[in-house]
Amino acid sequence: GGGAGGAAGEGAAAVTGEAGKAKAGPAISHFTLEVAAKDKLLYCMALLRLGLCKRKSLIFVANPDAAVRLRLFLHKFGIPCCALHAELPANSRAHILQEFNRGIYDYMIAAADDAAAEG
Repeated sequence: GGGAGGAAGEGAAAVTGEAGKAKAGPAISHFTLEVAAKDKLLYCMALLRLGLCKRKSLIFVANPDAAVRLRLFLHKFGIPCCALHAELPANSRAHILQEFNRGIYDYMIAAADDAAAEG
């Protein structure tokens, strides 16, 4: 992880695409944007605040600290969201997923679990 400037995760994302429609499900889109580390929080806030990301967005970050930092930053700008990471107790993670699925939050920030990725 990086400092406060890299709060939205290390490295830049670079692919833009659309997965299309499943037979009975909604269209799922995958968008990424290459942004300098120091500008990640600002870009994320702008995309969400301006309504450029439509409902039910999942935002991936590098670690739990970045997830919490981004959640707090977005809340300051009136963007309700939740953060999900492995350091939370299992019942808290389940509750967060339920709230996201019920539509309490449109944006979920998910942190990478390095232990699972390495194992």
